[in-house]
Amino acid sequence: MVEGNSASGFKGVWFAEDGEIFISFEVGSKENCHIESHPLHSPAAQGWIRRYLRAENKKAPHKHDVDNFRDELVSKAYEDGLRVQTYLRVGEFEGRIYIDLGTPDWKCAEITETGWSIIQQAPIAFRRNAHMHPLPAPEQGGSLELFNELVNFPSGTDYLLFTSFLINAYHPTGPYFHLLLIGEKGSAKSSAARL
Repeated sequence: MVEGNSASGFKGVWFAEDGEIFISFEVGSKENCHIESHPLHSPAAQGWIRRYLRAENKKAPHKHDVDNFRDELVSKAYEDGLRVQTYLRVGEFEGRIYIDLGTPDWKCAEITETGWSIIQQAPIAFRRNAHMHPLPAPEQGGSLELFNELVNFPSGTDYLLFTSFLINAYHPTGPYFHLLLIGEKGSAKSSAARL
């Protein structure tokens, strides 16, 4: 009943590295669909289960039907024992970095040694939390040199440390730099931190 197939949109059920059970399923029309992954007990997963059962049974499911189906998915997760590394916002796969843009269509930025592009589906599993907001749509042609106009850098070394911190924040694994802004009162430390 819960085998993955393209007709149902069900793609699988699995454990994240912290032991939480996730479900992956297709969302959208056949021409414009994407895969989402959500914790099994999340509202999004419950909504998909209800839509799935309604389509299968041609009527609104009862609460016990939803609970039984979710229990089957939990059993399947334990039976399969599949563990998948999940990422929050930034992840890496085969030397490429992926950034979840946080948009409703689950598009990602893919960063390689030669540049970046927007792709529909990352080859890794992202998780989202309730506090995530979409990132601004990236645009080609920017430069970190613009920070020289916005932040009060006393020296070129300070600029290098600041931009290194920003780039390091988008690395999928640590160790991570910590930004410590030091200066006299009124030297725009708070403004730089907000920026």
